[in-house]
Amino acid sequence: MNRASFLSHLKMASAGVFVAPFSLFDDTPSLKKALLGNVGLQLFSAPVLLKENVEEGFELLQEMGYTSVETHGPYSFSSKTTRRYGDFKSGLYGNNPSGFKQQLGNLKVRSMHSDLDTLEQKLGAFSEAAQSLGAQYAVLPMIPDELRGDLEAYKKLADRFNAIGRACQKEGIRFAYHNHGFGFSPVDDIVPFHYLMEQTDHNYVFLEMDIFWTTAAGQDPKSLLAQYPNRYKLMHIKDMIPNDLVLNEQEGFRSLYPFFRQVTSCGSGTIDIKPIVSKALDVGVEHFFVEHDMCRNPKVDLLDSAQFLLT
Repeated sequence: MNRASFLSHLKMASAGVFVAPFSLFDDTPSLKKALLGNVGLQLFSAPVLLKENVEEGFELLQEMGYTSVETHGPYSFSSKTTRRYGDFKSGLYGNNPSGFKQQLGNLKVRSMHSDLDTLEQKLGAFSEAAQSLGAQYAVLPMIPDELRGDLEAYKKLADRFNAIGRACQKEGIRFAYHNHGFGFSPVDDIVPFHYLMEQTDHNYVFLEMDIFWTTAAGQDPKSLLAQYPNRYKLMHIKDMIPNDLVLNEQEGFRSLYPFFRQVTSCGSGTIDIKPIVSKALDVGVEHFFVEHDMCRNPKVDLLDSAQFLLT
């Protein structure tokens, strides 16, 4: 079923017209092998889709072909210092874990993003929610600007990461770090990201690659995957509109803002996604999530990404 037919089908269903169940791809048989057998969605992509009716939004994602999600905070159990960054109910859309799980329908929670303070101060509450939802990974989406700096700062972060990783393992989950595009500018002739990898225990600290931000930082995703096999366990997939922007680490998180406008659906930009995903599968990446930050046209863009990856 093509996109126009699919959206027409959804429009009829939402208007109360009976439509027979269908498979999204059942009328377009193909002999080519799909890039992925299944794919999830980072829910930071879906506020527009979910703001009117959460349950219907999740049903729509399933119709598109998504089978899992990755949540983002803050949560009701997040640390107090974190709640100032957003609605503390936003992570589970105002619900408790059991209620949120019901809203998801057949979608599975594979991973949950959270902040550093919560992972250190509220890990018990976080892990309880994660286990209730079936999440396997606790992911730190980024290091606050004030904690990044010289190599001594990164050494302190490595110690904290190791402690969080060990604590997570005791709780039955795994810890991973999503670095956006930070850590690749040399400090005293040493690249902080690689230094952090050397200083963290590979048994307790894993990685989530975002191919967009990795590319924005001037790095080759395939090379990093090859350099750290079995460290990368999760991946964010999105594409990039052609641009001349340069990520400036010295500006911190502010340097990311112009890039948000350059995100586009998978297969419609400049990133050669297929060989990256192929390499990721080879080196042990377990979960793949489409991410289209604050997507304005989710019914089209999220469907396009799903079709690119699943057909």
